[in-house]
Amino acid sequence: MTSQSKRILISSVLACLSPMLLGIALYQRLPDPMPIHFDFDGTPNGWAPKWFAVFGLPVLMAAIDAIGIATSERAIAKGEKRPRAVIVLYWFVPVLTVVLYALTIRAGLGDTSFIGKAVCLLLGVMLLLTGNYMPKTSFQTARQLKRDSRFSYPRFDDENTYRRQSRRAGIAMMLLGAGFLVLAVVV
Repeated sequence: MTSQSKRILISSVLACLSPMLLGIALYQRLPDPMPIHFDFDGTPNGWAPKWFAVFGLPVLMAAIDAIGIATSERAIAKGEKRPRAVIVLYWFVPVLTVVLYALTIRAGLGDTSFIGKAVCLLLGVMLLLTGNYMPKTSFQTARQLKRDSRFSYPRFDDENTYRRQSRRAGIAMMLLGAGFLVLAVVV
C-alpha cells in the first residue's frame, strides 16, 4: 500500500470514528435503548443498546470503509491511475457515518422531525454523484477492477457494450437521485 493510500485509509477511518466524540459528550442525556432505525416519517422502528449506538456503529462503519478502501487499493496497485470516481466513493461511507450518526443522536434526544428529509437529500446527492461518474470510468479501469477484486458487474466483453451499460446505469442512478431530491423537498 502506498503512502497516499495509507493517508486516504487513515483519514477516512478517522472521519468514520470522529462522531463518537459527539456521542461521548452527550452520553448521559441519551436514552437506553437508542432508536437507530426510522420509517419514512421519522418514527423509530428499530432500537439498539446505547453503548452500541454510540460506539459500535462508528466502529462498524469504519471497518466497512477500511475493507472497501483496501480492496479498491489492491485493484489499483497494479500501477494504474486512481480514477476520480473511486476517490469520490472513498468518502461515501465517512459522509454517511457522520450525517446518519448526527441524526441518530438527535433522534435519541427526541427530535426526529428532519430524518426523512435528510436521508432523502443525502441519498439523492450520492446517487447523482455516482450516476455522473459511472459513465466516465474507462473500460480498462472497469475491467481491471472487475478482474482484480472479483466484482460481479454485468458481463461486458467489448468497450461499446461497457459504454452502453455504464451510460444506462448512470442515467438510472441520476434519475433515482433526482427522485430522492424531489422527495426531500416535497415531504
